This record gives sequence, structure tokens and C-alpha cells, in this order.
Amino acid sequence: MEEKLKKLGFGKNDIKVYLALFELGKTKAGAIIDHTSLHRNLVYTSLEELTQRKLVTKTIVNGVATFVANDPRTILDELEDKKQLAQSVIEALERKQEESPQEITVYEGIEGIRRARNQTLNMAAGSTLHVLGASHSSTTPEWERYWKSYHTKREKKGIGMRILYEQGVAKEVVEWRDNLELSTAKYLPFLINSPMEFNFINDYVYLNIMSADTPMAIKLRSRTVADAFRKFFDFFWDQKVQVFTGDNAVKNAFYSLLGDLQGGETYRVLGASGGGYSPEMLAFFETYHADRIKKGVVVEMLASHEYITYAKDVFARGGDENGDLSVLKPFTSMAPQPFQINLYSGKTQIIIYEDEPVVLLFENDNLFEGFQTYFNSFWSQETVIMSGPQAVKDIWLEAIEATELNFIGARGYFIDAYPKEFEHIRKKAETTDGIVWRNIVDAGVRGHQITEFPWVQTKYSLQGIKNPNVVWLYGNTVAISNWTSKEPIVFKSTNPQLVQSYRDYFNALWGQHTHTFTGSEGIMHLCETVLAEGDDIYLIGATGAIAKTHAKYYEEFTAKRIRKNLTLNMLAHDYLRGSEFTSQFLSNVTYLPKDFESPMVIWVFGDYVANVMWHDPQTIVLIHDAKVADAYRTYYNAMAKQARK
Repeated sequence: MEEKLKKLGFGKNDIKVYLALFELGKTKAGAIIDHTSLHRNLVYTSLEELTQRKLVTKTIVNGVATFVANDPRTILDELEDKKQLAQSVIEALERKQEESPQEITVYEGIEGIRRARNQTLNMAAGSTLHVLGASHSSTTPEWERYWKSYHTKREKKGIGMRILYEQGVAKEVVEWRDNLELSTAKYLPFLINSPMEFNFINDYVYLNIMSADTPMAIKLRSRTVADAFRKFFDFFWDQKVQVFTGDNAVKNAFYSLLGDLQGGETYRVLGASGGGYSPEMLAFFETYHADRIKKGVVVEMLASHEYITYAKDVFARGGDENGDLSVLKPFTSMAPQPFQINLYSGKTQIIIYEDEPVVLLFENDNLFEGFQTYFNSFWSQETVIMSGPQAVKDIWLEAIEATELNFIGARGYFIDAYPKEFEHIRKKAETTDGIVWRNIVDAGVRGHQITEFPWVQTKYSLQGIKNPNVVWLYGNTVAISNWTSKEPIVFKSTNPQLVQSYRDYFNALWGQHTHTFTGSEGIMHLCETVLAEGDDIYLIGATGAIAKTHAKYYEEFTAKRIRKNLTLNMLAHDYLRGSEFTSQFLSNVTYLPKDFESPMVIWVFGDYVANVMWHDPQTIVLIHDAKVADAYRTYYNAMAKQARK
């Protein structure tokens, strides 16, 4: 019975009190306290909760309260009320979702691509999945086994499919898809050989990179972008294009573009990477960009991380050292690919850099607007998630260009793990005038290289706390690198409010005096400070340790918290899913990805931030600063939003 009530949303104490009422009948609170052996505060809290839920009736006669359990069928009424409430919330959220900005999610590896594709099976019957640019990379025996299983499920779900294949794909592969139920397939009207394909269905667009080295899927949720791609697909389904081949075709394409634009006008590049460039083409681009800069034509370029540094050098040599006419941004998680898309004056150029380059020219407004919308969705993106040593190296180089870098919690992981890569960073920093790095670290980092460069200032004020997350602040960017996986993961944002919050946090820490408490007394002091502050609590990295090490006291604290109507918001470790600790009354829980789990728990409440380490003895570093607390609440909200994707 207790397990069943627990599944129906009853708390542990509520179950004991509720069942006691069925055994005792109409009774006073004192009898329930004796029967359950619960603390009187916990009993009164549960009675109040059950009364509010209309599961128990409270009657006061001559100032004495008695309680009786209502008809058990009230539980069904409660669930029906919740169902109606949930339906209204769902409808409201769906309306909000339609109005909300696009969401971008990255799925890495072959399993990531499969997971992204399987999401399309959750769409409503009658939906149609479009695949643009399906290649031989996706028709290997391993992939074909997966596709057969996928198509069987798709047909049962009543989901349609239209596929445009590259011309190099075997004829029998295309014919098999074309003969499936609710499926049609044909070839693209031009020759292309790329491991990249676009998939879109309803409000979702998936960019799949099917290469053996860096397979991944990038999901974008945006009705506007998806509608634009449908127009794009329909254009390809029926339309022929102008096709040119050879190095001269590429050169003519770029100078044709330049001839169509006047000084001050802008063209956009989607996917520049330098992949496949021959020495002759590299020399050509040196000349071309010098001519472009001389004419005053602006380029906005989404490029691979590997290409950005090289491109900046080319633009500088062409006379645009400050980047006034050449604006570069990284294309989220994009691996180098031998193609790019140029957008200008209503025209679309798709250039594939193979042994014999191919240029496709489209003069179609719908196609241009479709790619323009897609470009804008990435160009305006404030937050990205990257992985691998190259991602860390990139943010380090960006920080050097900004001539400032503020670290919180750095321990030299990158320097130790990738000494050759760091040597390039060190040399660049050494030759950069006016560069300053400031470190806020724990004493265990003392003597490491990261603290000894002549341009570094260090404060050892983190009280020995070894958090695997490192905060980087430079220019208009905040980045958080996590080192708990085989390769580092980097959360990077240019959101002005988030950056400013972290700057305030860093500045407060740089000049802030903190208080340290240890052991059980320290834990209880922290909890009493929470109650005295009287504001909602935010836990980042909740482990549930307090409920084990201070079980009795934590029950009393929880009762007091509930009486004060303080909500407990948690970013909890995934292993707590379904536990009593995450099922408390007045609590909201979001579960962290395993990559971001940490032995340190951060408490944020009112104007306080506490960093709690659950070793023996427990150590609490308590900071009393409103700006620091606001910065951590901003961090909590950003992490919670990312974890829910």
C-alpha cells in the first residue's frame, strides 16, 4: 500500500499519517503522533497538506481540531483535476513553444544520428520527413540494416517520406525507397559528393554529418526555418540548376559575386572551412579578399573553428586588420567540410571543392530566403556546446585576441593533457602586447605553470575546492569547460546578461572575503542561514548527501522550510531520479547530464552562495554577496535550460 501511495505522489510522512487515519478513524492530532511516532511538526505539516488536497477533513469544535479521512475515491478526483490542469498547461506551453526562439541541440556519433532520426517517429501520423542530399555515406551495410528497421516503424506510424539522393548512390538503393509505403525517392538534379544531408519534418530541421571521422546530427527547432527548407526541397524536386566545373568556375563565381555588390553591401557565407583548397586556390583567395576589401564589400562568414584563425590572417594581409569588413563566427560544432554556400543579391552559390570543383548557381527567391533564414538562425545564436581539445584551444586563442582572460577554478588540465597544443597558445600569448590573465584558484594549483607566466595574476581563495568545471571570462564571452569526460566539454555564451553576471561574480570573488565552516555544525549553520534568509533555495549538483549524513536534522529543516513556503530548486545528479530526496514537497528538480556531475554542491539563496564539499569533515565556503548570488542563479537557469533539452 505504501509503495502504491508513493507512486501516486504521496510523501513518506503523508503516507504514514493518511494510513493512520484509516486505522484510527476520526481522531485528534495527538493520537496520530502517538500512532506514527513522527515528530509533531511533521504530522501537522502532513495533515495540512492532506487537508489542502481534500483527502482529509478537519473539524474544529470548542477550539479542538479533529481529523478524518475522506472517501478514498477522492484520490481519483484529485488525479482528474491534475489531468485537466496538465491539459491546460500543455496547451499553454504548446502555444508558447510556437512563439519561442529556435532551439539547437547537437547529437554526436553514429548513435547520436540514430537517436535524432528516431525522434521523427514521435511525429503525428500524416507528417512527412524530407531528406535532402542523402549520400552513399548513409547507405553502408550497417546503415541499411538500421534503415530497414526505421522504415518498418515509420510505415506503422503513418509517417510519409520524400528523399533526394546524391547521383553517386546506387540505383537499387533509390528504387527500394521509392517503392516503400508512404515513400518517394529520386536523384538530385546535379552531381555532389558530400557526407552532409538535411532532414526536416514539421518544425524540426536536422543537419546530419555522416562522415566516419566526426558523425553528428545538429537539430534546430524553428517553424520558419523548416518552412523555408520545404520550399527549398520542392525547388530541387522539380528544378534544374546551372552547373559549372573547374578552378576557373570557382574564380568566376567569386568575382561575379563581387561584381554584383557595391561598397558597403554584404554577402554571407555558410560553412567556410578551407577543406579541399589547393595551393592555387589558397593564393586566389588571398588576391580575391584583397580586392573585396579594397572595394569595401562586407562578408559575414560562418566558418569551422579550424578555418577562422587562418581566414583572419588572410583578411589582415588584405588590409582589414580590425575585421571591419570581414566578420567571422564559428559554425556550431561543424567539422571541416569541402564546400560552402554563398548568399548575395537573391542568388545562391553552392561550391564543392573536389579534385574538379563544382559550382551550382540558383537564382530563386525561395531558395535564397530558405538559406538566409538558416544562416540567421546560427548567426544569432548566443550559446553553443562544443567538445574536444580543439574547442578549448579555440577559446584560449579567442581570449588572447581579447588580451584578457579571467579564470575561476583553473587547474591546468589542458596544459597537462595537451602540451604540444598549449605551446602554440603560449607563444601567441607571449607575443601579444598588454595581455593579462587573472586566476582565482585553490592552493593546490600553486606552482603549476598556469600561475607562473609573467602576464598572470593569481589569487588562491577557493579553499581547496576542486571543481571539474572551469569558468573562462574574456571579451564579451563566458565559457565553462568540464573535464569529467574523456574529452573536455565546453559551454560557451555571448549572452550579455550572463556575461555581465559572471563578470560581477569574478570581481566579487577577486576582492571578496569568504567564511569557511566545517563538520556537522557547519552544515546546520548553513541550513539555519537558509531559513533566516527566507528565500527560495537553488542547489547546483545536488547529491542527496545531507539526507544521509544528517537524516534527523534534515527532516526538521525540511519541515521548517515548508512552513516558510520556501521552494527547493535542484539541478540533481541523475542517480537521484525517483528518490525521496527529489520527491519533497515544494521542490523542483532538473537532472544533470552525467558529464556535469560534480562532488561539490552549490547552494544559492537570497544574497548567499555556499560551496559545499561532502568529504569528511564537510567543508562549506559561504559568500555573502548579492551580485555573486545573482550570477549563480543565472548560471543555474542556463544549466537547467540546457539539461532539459
